[in-house]
Amino acid sequence: MATLYRGFENVSDMISDIDVVRRYTKYVFLDVVGFSKRSAEAQSQIVKALNTITHAALRQGGVDDQDRILIPTGDGMCIALVNIQLPYDAHIQTAFQILKLLSEHNQSTPDASRQFEVRIGVNQNTDILVEDVNDRPNIAGAGINLASRIMDKADGNQILVSQTVHDELQPSERYMNNFRAFYAVGKHRIQFRVYQYIGAGRDGLNINLPTEFAATREVEPKLSQLAAYYFAHAITNQSFIVKAADDYGYAVMVTLWFLAKDSVGEGEATEIAPYTPHIFGEGKLSLEEVVKHNHETDFRIQACLANYIQTELDPYEDYLEPGAHGYLYLFVNKEGKQKLQRERPKIWKDFNLG
Repeated sequence: MATLYRGFENVSDMISDIDVVRRYTKYVFLDVVGFSKRSAEAQSQIVKALNTITHAALRQGGVDDQDRILIPTGDGMCIALVNIQLPYDAHIQTAFQILKLLSEHNQSTPDASRQFEVRIGVNQNTDILVEDVNDRPNIAGAGINLASRIMDKADGNQILVSQTVHDELQPSERYMNNFRAFYAVGKHRIQFRVYQYIGAGRDGLNINLPTEFAATREVEPKLSQLAAYYFAHAITNQSFIVKAADDYGYAVMVTLWFLAKDSVGEGEATEIAPYTPHIFGEGKLSLEEVVKHNHETDFRIQACLANYIQTELDPYEDYLEPGAHGYLYLFVNKEGKQKLQRERPKIWKDFNLG
């Protein structure tokens, strides 16, 4: 592989020559669960095993020495992938490979005190390359800090990712519908969104609900007015959606969202402050015409809007179905219909859904 930075042989050379170097970096932050409860001898052997596993995972993923910075944290490490030419999913693929090799290690290690689990946080951000006190390459910034906070919310052998990582991975078929969303609370009571990877077929991966979020998931979120109107429009237009979803899935989801927003706006309108529909055609066109227009919009815009809408609807994911269309929330299931009727009876009645 070519050198990472033109004119420099390695990261250290570049940092020493330039005062501030910013680099878009992909992070895999991990630590060993229950490390402090182990004997000194077990800790030493676990660290050695983790280092071996990490280096093997990086090699198998095609990550060369100049592509990454490894930052030890005592009971774990941060893997900073600084080569922007690495695959878009190099960070989560590295996490998968670490769990796979860790599973093999545990199966081949008879001494339970030398078996261990790791929790993993994945993030990406433009941060600053620096030299540490030993004149070795290091990195600092919001991205690595958030990766650590995300990791803190995971249980053993779980992978949690940031909003940014989720938004990049989710549109790809290999990752669609493989995440579970949560709101996390970090330092200074700052809220941030995290997503647990729950895809099947990953050796060593724990897809159970993280302990951090178990209590909050027990509280059923009430339908917001906007979500309730989305449900109502999806139910009303289900026959059309079934026919259109294969060819116009993203456009259908965007159209349902605009229909819902217009319903909210119309409900708040007065004679003094009338409401003009925001949907294309201002409500004068058929649903098919609007969907086709939205479909002709740049696909990247459709995908970004759909990702945003999905995030807004994630609290109600148990009541929505993607059908065969990846993660797109296009259909309301039986429980969702019951929820709409129970929590928003006026909307249910206005749409004549009974």
